[in-house]
This record gives sequence, structure tokens and C-alpha cells, in this order.
Amino acid sequence: MLRALLVLIACIAALPAWAAETLVREEKKIAIQGVEETWQLVWEARPKPVCSTDDIETATACPCSGFAYSETGHLTLVRKRPGLETERLDLRSLFADTGIVTGPPMAVLSRWPVHPNDSARAGRDDRKLPGEIERRPATTAMRFAAYDRGARGTQFLIQVDAGPCGHTMYSAVGVTARNPHLHAIGSAANPNKPLVLPIKAWQALLAGPGTHTVVAWPCGDHGSESRTELTLAVVDEQITVKQRIYACTKNDQRGALTSESNE
Repeated sequence: MLRALLVLIACIAALPAWAAETLVREEKKIAIQGVEETWQLVWEARPKPVCSTDDIETATACPCSGFAYSETGHLTLVRKRPGLETERLDLRSLFADTGIVTGPPMAVLSRWPVHPNDSARAGRDDRKLPGEIERRPATTAMRFAAYDRGARGTQFLIQVDAGPCGHTMYSAVGVTARNPHLHAIGSAANPNKPLVLPIKAWQALLAGPGTHTVVAWPCGDHGSESRTELTLAVVDEQITVKQRIYACTKNDQRGALTSESNE
């Protein structure tokens, strides 16, 4: 019996470093209604590299925009509250339309930050660079805010797609006054569908009360012949989003309205 116990202890001690360091990818404390909770981003199995340090020039190029030096796999948001059952939110479904990973939907989360000169150093075949990147402190994923303008900052953004350069898309997850359990934040028109917006749209929601309009896709951007605008507001702690698409003139100015929808 003693020998078996010693073997078990030795096996645990021999676990690879990732098991101790990245199974719980990130942990944050958050106070909700005066009660401190623990939120964790947890890999349910060892994640795989994507847009990795094996090919830094590709990782820092447009197709990997925002996803450079990332990991991919089964990622869960875990919420622990004193005296209550632990909540878990599987984040994989948010990535159903992400082209960065082939096969079944898998979450993608940045592991290490990109420095401005990484691409240039990779182009010079700097062999020290991959090791330096992997020694950088991990990126912070859970940056809490109140995108629905509730009194509590109980939501954070997760990048879920990388389109053409400069067109990264995000969803917000957390809890709201209308739904106090973990979920992907929806809009007033589609409360049960994760709202996917460019980063500048989410930032506009934090800019203050009132209505905000952002250009999601301008005329001429990557050859676009239309212009997409998003008008956002928060009404009764619900996000409203109206999308308007305009034709473009020959000199890439906004032309006639062609469609309008509530997102």
C-alpha cells in the first residue's frame, strides 16, 4: 500500500508543466452584490497551439490578427460562489464561424502578447525570439466591464473571429441584471443569440449613455462596394443594435441606404 502511494505521488510530481500552469488559464476575483466570487477560464484538456511561435511571420499577419500566439481547445468559463453550485459555460460554440481552426468548433485564446518588432525580428530569422515570446507574461483575457450599462462590471470580451486586417470580432460573456447566470450576451432583438461586434462597437457602448454610431465596414475597404454602419444604444440594460448598409459612390462615399436590420 505504501509503495503504491509513493508511486502515485511520483506520478503527480512528474506531470508536465502545462498541467499545473495552463489547465486553469486565468483566474479572477469579482464582487457581485457584496459577495466575492472566483471566475476561471479552464482548459478541459491540453490545448493545442494555433498561430504559434513555430511560424511567427504567419502568426503576426492578417489571417491571425488578434490570435497570434494562441491556444485552441475545449475552454470553459467557471464561476464559483460561496454556498452555491458551480456554474460552467462552454465557450466553444462562440467559435462556430471562426475560420482559424478547422473541424468542430474549438475556442481560441491568446497566450502571449505580440510586440511591435516581432514580425521584423522573425523576418531576420532571430532564433531567440520564440523562446522570448514564450517567457512573456500571459495575456489577460478577463477585463471586466458593463457593456449593458448595469451597475456591475460583470462581463468581458472574447475575440471569436479574425476577418480581413483590422476586422476582428468579439462576443461578451458574463452575467446581467436580466440573466444572473453565465451566458453570452445577446441584444434586445435577439437575447438568446450571442452578439458579435467589432471591438470599436463594444468600446462605443462604454463611452457613455445615448446613441452611438460606428462604421463597421467603410467604402473601399478591401474592395468593398458597400458601407456598413452600426447604431448602438442601451435601453433598460439591454443592448440595441441597428445595422444599416449603404451603397458606395464612385469616389467611395456613402450612397443610398440599401438595407436595415435589428441585430
